[in-house]
Amino acid sequence: MVISTSRAVPGRVRGTVGATFLMMNASIGGAFAFTVTSGTAHFQVETSTYLLALTFWLVAGAVSMPFIGRLVSRFGVRRVSLPCGLVCAACLTGMALAPNVETFFVCSALIGVPWSGCAVMPSTTLTTGWWDGHPHRGLAVGIVAASAGVGGVLWGFLTPYAIALGGYRLGMLSLAASVLLLVVVGGLVCVVDPPRATDPADASGRAAPPPRARVDLRAVGPIAVGALFAGSAVVLSVILGTILEHSGLDSSLIPLAFAINSVGVIVVGPLLGAAHDRLGFGWMLGIIAIVEVAVIPFIVILPYLAPLLLLVVLPLSTLALNFAPTVLPLAVSRVVPSASYAANYGIVSSGLTSGTAIGAPLWGLVLDRSGSYDLAIWLSIPLGLASFAIVGAAVRRAGRRAAAP
Repeated sequence: MVISTSRAVPGRVRGTVGATFLMMNASIGGAFAFTVTSGTAHFQVETSTYLLALTFWLVAGAVSMPFIGRLVSRFGVRRVSLPCGLVCAACLTGMALAPNVETFFVCSALIGVPWSGCAVMPSTTLTTGWWDGHPHRGLAVGIVAASAGVGGVLWGFLTPYAIALGGYRLGMLSLAASVLLLVVVGGLVCVVDPPRATDPADASGRAAPPPRARVDLRAVGPIAVGALFAGSAVVLSVILGTILEHSGLDSSLIPLAFAINSVGVIVVGPLLGAAHDRLGFGWMLGIIAIVEVAVIPFIVILPYLAPLLLLVVLPLSTLALNFAPTVLPLAVSRVVPSASYAANYGIVSSGLTSGTAIGAPLWGLVLDRSGSYDLAIWLSIPLGLASFAIVGAAVRRAGRRAAAP
């Protein structure tokens, strides 16, 4: 449904700002990486064991994402995201105060379900809904995706500072407070759902409810498979904090490196969105693939030669590592109608989080066994390229099907 200009002006602005808060909340998952060192010491476990918490978190999110997507399609983002934010903050508090690693794992599994309802999926639902049919839809999606980088800048400084002040527990509690601020307070003020298309009024004069959201597995199934590969590849960006700790970079420069990387994330979203609007979906994927091959190897090579140069490479690498919040929503919005977006994006997001859930402990295992993340980073390159090829083919196939008489 294309929203008229007269209806769009106040609602589109508020809705986009609300989507920005939700996307910033999604970036708190990246801040979890800063708790790895303090968390392993707190619970006295290996890195691979600690990262199982991320796996439980993401698996629960992957399983629940299609269901949460249907809830968003039926009740709207606002009615779903606010209670989900409250439960997420409670789960993070439980992770902070857990007396043992078993309780920590239980809380990390519980958080996955409400997290699905107050992060990327509802954020992109708001953005694609309010900007449906607009010639700058890609740019709008990219700008909202860039807010994950803004959040990354904040967490890159605040989370290590909180851990330095009060250890692991204060670090986790600071994340819980951030969820409350962004989702609950920000959501109450700014999250407003786009108007929905309805059927003509019935004989009683009441408008009929919108049609049920339809999941088109033929269209989004291949995109979900591509997202699965992408999820395993982009673990690098999810646990970047701990990767930097093992890179040879001076520890005092790690918050700065994380912040510089987040600035790259801020630029990537609008850049990819503009490339989509001006060049098309295929060319946008081609640009990302070139960066994947040309830049990611330096994340392995430079720690042995000149660790300081990572400060230059990391912003460039974000083009290949942080494409999902821009590319996947645009892919889904190109193959399904906006009324069914949330339910279908739930399937794709489930694939993405499943890939990360599978990949995260494997990356930790590589570190435990080899002492570095090098092998995992090398393997992420072909996984990323496979993801681009699958998603691009799915969008082209859907385009040909729509153009067929």
